[in-house]
Amino acid sequence: MKKLSLFASALALMLCCTFTSCSVEDNAVEGNGLVDPPTKEIEVEEFVAEFTYDFAAAAAAEENPANFNGNQNNGQGFNAYSVKIRNDYKGYTWAEGSVLPDVCHVWRRTDRINGNVKDGGLACPNDREMAIDGLEEGSIVVITYTAEEGNELVWAIGEADADGNAVGAGEGTPVATATINGVEAVSNETIIPSAAQIVMKSITPAKNGTGYLVFKVKKGTVITKIEIGKIETVKKTITM
Repeated sequence: MKKLSLFASALALMLCCTFTSCSVEDNAVEGNGLVDPPTKEIEVEEFVAEFTYDFAAAAAAEENPANFNGNQNNGQGFNAYSVKIRNDYKGYTWAEGSVLPDVCHVWRRTDRINGNVKDGGLACPNDREMAIDGLEEGSIVVITYTAEEGNELVWAIGEADADGNAVGAGEGTPVATATINGVEAVSNETIIPSAAQIVMKSITPAKNGTGYLVFKVKKGTVITKIEIGKIETVKKTITM
């Protein structure tokens, strides 16, 4: 009976180890028992850039684009807000593998882009108008820049009268409508804040078949980035 009692005691000790101290040891190896919270994949709408003109990155890399003159024959004879169609819009040509895209959608009247990619972006030496082409209904443009207070960019696209002609602007000014940060844009009045979303609602195409917008820029403004894209549905994983 004594031997049986000792055997039972040993068995009890083994069972105790198995269900107490041994399980604690296993827990220490595998973790504290916590598990990752459940996740869920959802679809959300957000701005996705198709073209990004990162002038700040180009300036930091000390890469300066070669100048390119717009003209009516190749579709870049832009109508500005205050003048007839002009052939002195400057774009750029760019070597493959550079910071900026090789496709040019950014144009500046008179002022050269070549030599002005510096000081943290595309520096504007004068009060001028700029054009961004390659747009269509639904396109979104985001312009990030620095400027002194009171010198922000201004929307400069003509508004249509009953006959569809631009009013309050020079002959040939394109007619387009847009919202800027959700507010209807008014020609020569609406300020374009830095990084605002310009959503094109309707737009008159240029000679090359793509639409464009015009905005006024003040001397001393530095444009750091221009993005052209659309709102797209993307999938994201969220924590429940």
